[in-house]
Amino acid sequence: MNTAVSPTKGATPPALAAPSVLSLMTRERWIEVGRIALTGLIALLYWQKLVPLPVLWLAVAIGLYPLVKTGLLDLIHERKIGTEIFVTIATLVAVFGGDTIAGAVLMVIILIAEFIAELNTDRAGFD
Repeated sequence: MNTAVSPTKGATPPALAAPSVLSLMTRERWIEVGRIALTGLIALLYWQKLVPLPVLWLAVAIGLYPLVKTGLLDLIHERKIGTEIFVTIATLVAVFGGDTIAGAVLMVIILIAEFIAELNTDRAGFD
């Protein structure tokens, strides 16, 4: 008589669900979303000639802050030149070279990409 219990066909152990995007949204990340949205909105308003150039410069400065901070901290503490430094330089060259809207758009795209990459990294840490 065979008393061994055979496993159920197709049964898989319950997997841990990856956290939702909203569960990964900290206060700092919401601030980052606001910074990205503000910079993008000001760039759009400037392109439509609804705000003056100094307002766009201020928005670019606000948007560049996290890139400059991260880039300088990496440079000082880890002696590493990251993409943040290159994006900062490219944005500043565009802005001071007279192509302010292109610099602002470049910066917004990079901020969005870095935000998504950070979320994906944190989400993958739960797997």
